[in-house]
Amino acid sequence: MKKTLTKHPTKTKNSLFEYVLHHLNENGWYDASSLPDHPDHPYTWGNDDAETFSPSLAELSDGAVEEIIAMLKRWQDIPSARNKKDLYEFMKDAPMVVLFGLLSKKMLQQKLSFDLVKLADEWLHTSPDREIVKFSYLICGVIGLDKIRTLYSRQLYEDLFTMALCEEFTLYLCLACHISHIRPQQKIWYLLRHTCGWGRALALALADYKTDRQQTWLLAHGLELRIFWPPLAPLIIIESLLIKRLQVESCSEKFYKQVVQVVIQYLLFLSPVEDEPEYKFGTFVPQQFNIDLADLLSNLLRLSVPFVVKPSYAVNILAIRDRLQEIVENASWDLLNPNTCNTLISTCDQLIYSRDWEPIITKKLFTTKGELDTDVAELAAGINVDVWERVFNFLQQHPTDPAALSFCLHAYPEGNPAETPYPVLDRERMHELFEFISRNELTFINDEESLLLVLTFVHEHPGRGASLLILALTCLSDAARGLAAMSLDRWDPNLITPAIRMAVLKALHLNKSPFIKMILSHILNPDSDDDLLHLN
Repeated sequence: MKKTLTKHPTKTKNSLFEYVLHHLNENGWYDASSLPDHPDHPYTWGNDDAETFSPSLAELSDGAVEEIIAMLKRWQDIPSARNKKDLYEFMKDAPMVVLFGLLSKKMLQQKLSFDLVKLADEWLHTSPDREIVKFSYLICGVIGLDKIRTLYSRQLYEDLFTMALCEEFTLYLCLACHISHIRPQQKIWYLLRHTCGWGRALALALADYKTDRQQTWLLAHGLELRIFWPPLAPLIIIESLLIKRLQVESCSEKFYKQVVQVVIQYLLFLSPVEDEPEYKFGTFVPQQFNIDLADLLSNLLRLSVPFVVKPSYAVNILAIRDRLQEIVENASWDLLNPNTCNTLISTCDQLIYSRDWEPIITKKLFTTKGELDTDVAELAAGINVDVWERVFNFLQQHPTDPAALSFCLHAYPEGNPAETPYPVLDRERMHELFEFISRNELTFINDEESLLLVLTFVHEHPGRGASLLILALTCLSDAARGLAAMSLDRWDPNLITPAIRMAVLKALHLNKSPFIKMILSHILNPDSDDDLLHLN
């Protein structure tokens, strides 16, 4: 894939296309620079749009879609500078991840001029606004990528794939391929080998796996992602012929490690959390598949015997056991029959409790470098060995250590001991945690990773952590401001103090997301019936 710029008569120095080309290295990887239209917002490998997308939001966009169709018709009838400018100004702020599906359906029903491709060509190469670039992908998809390649410009066709190496746009390239009914395998494989977030995930779903080499690569690298998307797991199992590959007497540790990760993610896929972003974009993954879960798990557990002596693999078996127990509790007998499920649970228990883990946990909870061993800590929580105080003492000295912080905040949830395999996070420990958070809130504000971990914990306890939420509302992190807003929206309105209201007002001016603005407005006026469509 050539890293050459299309020669276009109207260029702009702020062109996102030129910017992306400049930030592709010699091997074709985008360097994760923030895009210049939102320079303060970090690059997220496509995760912003994945988190925003929701079928329910798409339903709200019907009026906007009709307006866009009318503007397109006006431009086609009279391609004046004014009509072009009106369309551009409307589309540059339009959330394409919400509009794409419904808008593409409407456009496919229209009689569209091929001159639209010229508009897409110009805007792809010159626009400084990312939503306009995404709109260009929609136009090209509706017209047809093959038609563009054969009847208009091979270079535009190539540039659409080049731009998609920046994962802000890979989703839209994949959607354009989908509505064009093409899957150019050479280019798709290039994309999935040069992306690592939502771009790779969706390209993986469009790729073919006809050779043993492709199947082996998929199993080895299919889950090497910066995002979490369990629908890839059944695709990997089917396309890599995994069940057939498991029918061996023994296997290498490398192969076992690859397989167990895929299987655990498949079990998570079978019990998804409703409306989580990782389960979106079902267009790209098989909706019907035939995987013999009993065969898959029994062979995996058989091959596990030599590896479960390590805490990292014992933790994996615990995760499998938890999912199997969930099947029993939910009576999901369409997945496994009761006898088979209980037999597999018993096999997991035999593997886990085949040795005394407590001395190992005590000795290896911290590495020789003085870091928390997360596998050992998770194993301790899973088999009810209480190491919370030891980890919390470490955390007091290292308050932004992500592993220790996450463990202390979330490893021991509140609840009835009979309902959870973990020790209860009792009132005394809860008090210690909130005291710890209060002492270190200024440290957290300057460390986004730890801040988001703490805010997630505070979100689970409405009415607590007010001073941290006030600070988070006006910090530099978009994600932290959003999480703080969602937390306060769960509070009793009577607990919203004047100081909190003042911070919410400041956040309204800082935040560009219409969804977060809606939440902030609701905090200030909880009796309002305003919805997303009423926001400016």
